Amino acid sequence: MNGCLNILWHFPFFGFLFAFFYALFGAILCCTVVLYPVGLGFFQIARFLLTPFSSALVTRKELDLVRPEERSTAAAAFSTVITILYFPFGLIAAAGALFAMIGEFLSIIGIPCGIVWFKALPAIFMPVDKICVPKAVADEIARIKAGDTVRRYKGETGEPEPHSAERHFTEDPGETLPPMPEVRQYDDEKLHEIVSDAAMYRASLVEECRRELEIRSRSAEFTAQVRAMDNDKLHEVLASPQLYAEELIYACTLEQNERRRVWREEQAKEEEKLRLRREQEEKAAAERRTALWKKNRPYLFAALAVLILVGAGIKYHNYRKEQVRLEQERIAAEERRIAEERRAEEQRIAEQKQAEAERIAAEKRRKEAERLAAERQQQAEAQRKADRERREAGYYKPGELYEKDGVKGVVFTANGTHGQYIRLKQGRSMPWSTANREGNLPSMDEMKEIYRLLKTLNLTLKQAHGDCIEGSYWLSGRRNGIVWFCNMEATSWETHNCTEYDVRSKPYVKNALWIKSY
Repeated sequence: MNGCLNILWHFPFFGFLFAFFYALFGAILCCTVVLYPVGLGFFQIARFLLTPFSSALVTRKELDLVRPEERSTAAAAFSTVITILYFPFGLIAAAGALFAMIGEFLSIIGIPCGIVWFKALPAIFMPVDKICVPKAVADEIARIKAGDTVRRYKGETGEPEPHSAERHFTEDPGETLPPMPEVRQYDDEKLHEIVSDAAMYRASLVEECRRELEIRSRSAEFTAQVRAMDNDKLHEVLASPQLYAEELIYACTLEQNERRRVWREEQAKEEEKLRLRREQEEKAAAERRTALWKKNRPYLFAALAVLILVGAGIKYHNYRKEQVRLEQERIAAEERRIAEERRAEEQRIAEQKQAEAERIAAEKRRKEAERLAAERQQQAEAQRKADRERREAGYYKPGELYEKDGVKGVVFTANGTHGQYIRLKQGRSMPWSTANREGNLPSMDEMKEIYRLLKTLNLTLKQAHGDCIEGSYWLSGRRNGIVWFCNMEATSWETHNCTEYDVRSKPYVKNALWIKSY
């Protein structure tokens, strides 16, 4: 039954989520060190919430009734301080849990969940020194406390009956005694066997066995005397074997073993009596609960029926309110939908009008662009025709391609029908003498004009698949063995010279730009 209730607590009430959150809060509080006792308490609550119907939460003081543990004074004082400091926060947490529990009980279906919170409420209020134990341990603690209550009610002033965890320490007469000789562990048959077969064993062992047999035979003389001793005297003799005869020691050992056996039998009988009495008490309690249940069952069923009817009425009222709210929301949503559709239709019409206006404007722009393109084409055609007629007549402009009688070049100076042009193919990396023999090199003024029109000339040369002007070029000027050259890639116009000696020894090579007149 408890297992089914535990499963019901987790599904559909998601009890494992509450356990996870309490464990998470416990880990966070433990990390603060100061609130470590509260964090441990939260961990115990998380353990309880995993199996709430098979376990219980008890205090450390209650657990000492079945499992005594020593605790330092400093730890107890620290827990007391934390308990006092946590009191207002525990009060708020307990109030929240109390309201949640009341809500669960009022919902009828959440009664199992409310039972769990009811059992966990004291630990939520004060988690310090709370420990999760199995339900059987909690029942044993309740039985011990009930026994103490009954004894106080009867007026008994003696010490309460020690429970099973304390009897061994309060009633067992055994104490830690000096170790016995090895041969004393043997029985008489084993001792006689060793003595009769002395050749098979060590001489010292045979001697000890003979001595042990003598001790056992003479220990009967002390039997009556030992039986008259009380436990304290018996323990005194066994604790000081060097003071007494070995026969007396052996007789005391036998008597002590016998007394222990008798004591254990009495304890077993007492345990059996206690068990029978507990079973009778539990049976009587079960009978009383059954009778009480039979007596109060009609009232309980009536109260349950009233609660079910009240809950059903509340549910129906809430259902009706929810239906009214949903209907209002549906009407409002329908009105919003109609308004949205109206706005969307108006926006669509406006967009159509705007799109039509844009289409008309685009058509006008297209026609205007076609007209302008036609005009530009006509103008370009007229310009090309005029340029073609001009070039056929021998008139060229600087930067134009010169074509006549299979000769091509790029014009860089023009004066009417006369001018100069650059050959498409140029010389690369040659001395001045070779460049001067291959064609006409430009003068300093001509090269300066070429430098000024460098970009235009290079554009025409590239379109005509000629060599672009780049690098250093020779000039035609020569005087007293000195020749000139210029760097066409320099940021400003400048010329340089070198001597014939330089030309002969290097050899000094530059590019050659050949020009012709037309």
